[in-house]
Amino acid sequence: MKIVIGLIFIGSLLYGFDYHLKPVQVDKNVTCFFGKSEPVTKENGGEIANSCYVATIGGYVVIDSGPTYSFARQAYTAMQKLSPLDVQYVINTHKHDDHWLGNGFYKSIGAKIIGPVTLKNSVGKDEITRMQRVVSAETFAKTNIVYPDIDIEKTKNIKVGHTSFEIRQLSKKAHTAGDLIIYIPHKIIFTGDLVFNGRLLSLRDGDINGWLEALDKIEALDWKVLVSGHGRLTDRSALDMTRNYLTDLKKSVKKALDEDVELGEVTQKVKLEKYKDIPMYKLLNNLNILKAYQLLEFEEE
Repeated sequence: MKIVIGLIFIGSLLYGFDYHLKPVQVDKNVTCFFGKSEPVTKENGGEIANSCYVATIGGYVVIDSGPTYSFARQAYTAMQKLSPLDVQYVINTHKHDDHWLGNGFYKSIGAKIIGPVTLKNSVGKDEITRMQRVVSAETFAKTNIVYPDIDIEKTKNIKVGHTSFEIRQLSKKAHTAGDLIIYIPHKIIFTGDLVFNGRLLSLRDGDINGWLEALDKIEALDWKVLVSGHGRLTDRSALDMTRNYLTDLKKSVKKALDEDVELGEVTQKVKLEKYKDIPMYKLLNNLNILKAYQLLEFEEE
């Protein structure tokens, strides 16, 4: 018993906040840590987004580094137990902080960071991020803003070992400005927050038309496995909730605009209640309706 307590104590000193990470193999060489379908809280340490490791003979490529330095370190430790490979690259899919604040840990072990140019352009070096405001100081310890070494505006291809990674921007603005996908041809696609399942999406920094355009391009690619930014589905059905919700949102808001519904009344007229049982509906649905109204009203003009 004393040994067990000692190990727990050492672990708490090493990590501070224990994320209790459980790696899930989603393909032969791809392992993911799936985030929770809930908002960022002190209790979950910001662990709401997916972070994945792709193993190659040349080392690991990490897709999204997670919400904190500690999360990244714990994910790396778990992966070293599975296969002790160096991390060559970390690719940030977009600018939201739950996906990239673990960059600092990977930078400390020599990995190169790749991300959209919009990350550096939209997040100040000394900015207090949402994560820092919400999680505890203990959880956020050693976390800081580390920009990508390589900025992507449209496309870039990298090769690690024998594995080719195509990094693409599919739409100028979709979930955010500059969203990136990572595509391993004919095998797997990492979509970041262009795809949500298991919880409602957020349109707050996005464009509904650009997002639907990006989904069309994702669907047209040849892939067998899709890993989203949020959610555990990895087959073709992984796309369904995002596409259906955005399509219904656009149709319903355009109908309200045609009927001259004012902005202050639109959330009373548009409900999208078929999605009410999806986690985070109450938090995000009305905000999405208001954002879609503003985007589509401008389009009508």
